[in-house]
Amino acid sequence: MREGFLCVGDLDVDVIANLTDFPSSDQKVAGHWVGKEVGGMAANVAVGLSRLGADARLVAAVGDDDFGRFALARMRRENVDTRFVVTRPNGQTFVCLILHTEHGERALVRLQTDAYLPRADEIGLDAFNGVRHVHATFGNADLAHRVVELARRAEVTTSIDLEAADIPDDPAPLLDLLPKLDWLFMNRAARRQLLDLGGHAVIEGIPRVVTTLGSDGSCIHLNGAMISARSRDVNVTDTTGAGDGFVAAMLHGALVDHLPPFECLARANAAAAAVVTASGAQTGLPTARELAAMTSIRPDHA
Repeated sequence: MREGFLCVGDLDVDVIANLTDFPSSDQKVAGHWVGKEVGGMAANVAVGLSRLGADARLVAAVGDDDFGRFALARMRRENVDTRFVVTRPNGQTFVCLILHTEHGERALVRLQTDAYLPRADEIGLDAFNGVRHVHATFGNADLAHRVVELARRAEVTTSIDLEAADIPDDPAPLLDLLPKLDWLFMNRAARRQLLDLGGHAVIEGIPRVVTTLGSDGSCIHLNGAMISARSRDVNVTDTTGAGDGFVAAMLHGALVDHLPPFECLARANAAAAAVVTASGAQTGLPTARELAAMTSIRPDHA
């Protein structure tokens, strides 16, 4: 039986280049074009869930341009439901520049447009039909609050992926939202910045708080206890999208396969490891069979 997930947030085109080194001010460096791929945190999670066998739906925005058509075509090829993606007439699709150096360093530049995210009034209850869980980014407070409000009305569970760059100068809307969540995902930098706002009290009301720790693995705070799992040693090609692959595998493991927390973390770490071995955010997202082969967990979905 396939399970329905709704992902709300960004869908972009990643333009990827390799450089000899990052330039300093007023400096030119040599580099070469790698290519363009589809990305965006919400879109990556949707593709990750679809490859694992779940029904995945996306609410996002694109421009009425070649990049937008490219992104939508790729998402449909991945069997992601794009009926609720908004196309902005005469708009430009959000682009992310991903720069890699010969030394393994990475930098991302978000070229935000009016199609960076859908507006809060562009999502309605109809997007939640057949959905059991909604996952969103916190790129816009009004949108995030709208998603959680509609999720409550639709009686579906919720998760937010929080990046340090998305924590607003005025944290009140974020702090108001956190106790309403079922899951919170963040990396170490976002966790540190969030706890600086008010200590552990700011996350105590959230049933499941998951933190990715890079090479140190990941952990989940659950019912007052912490469970952790180590990362996998792999040859890293591109870390873009590793966290999104982690989220997809974690949610699928917990909500579809009903695995215990440690196995969910181990499987999510394996999915993240698969992502970083390939170039691009979505290229290395594993299928259920591929992930099962990495973790010795038998897949319920082909």
